[in-house]
Amino acid sequence: MSSAQQDRPYFNLTETGLSFGHVKNWNDQSDTRVNFSFQTINGVHINPKNAIGLLLGLDSYPGLILAPIGFGWRGSYGKPSKNRLLLGLDMGYGSAFLEKRVEDQFFENWYEGGFMISPSIGWRFKGKSGKRDYSLSVAFRRQHAYYYEGVKGEGGNQPGLPPGFTSIREESYTFNSLISKFGIFF
Repeated sequence: MSSAQQDRPYFNLTETGLSFGHVKNWNDQSDTRVNFSFQTINGVHINPKNAIGLLLGLDSYPGLILAPIGFGWRGSYGKPSKNRLLLGLDMGYGSAFLEKRVEDQFFENWYEGGFMISPSIGWRFKGKSGKRDYSLSVAFRRQHAYYYEGVKGEGGNQPGLPPGFTSIREESYTFNSLISKFGIFF
């Protein structure tokens, strides 16, 4: 840690980058996708090499935006006065609260988020001022999401369905992404 970072028990890491993956199109062919990823982790140093914190983010996918909420760990290994190996692990829930719930008299459609995990590896570079460091890293992110399409109807409650629905169709998505990230430690 730099001397400025040793004086503060807390840290912030803000990262942005591109996520790469595959998505199946209408004729079951696989297309490459390139999307945007942003996240910030605010937390505390638990020792000179390791820090943990709360993570908030934003990941775009074709037709969907998920907001990861969870915990992040970062470990910086090597001499504090030099560039160091950076390891990380993020775990949490990818929320779909930014997606609109579409509703009319007969139908209702909505997205829900799911579990997210993302290990990473990279380099932490010393900043010239000593007040901030920079990072370049690569991460794998596995994120789950669900799409629901419900048909509304009158009548008795159907077993296993929320009240007011006669049927619900569920689509399950698993996004596997390789993310190249640039970060700034404060």
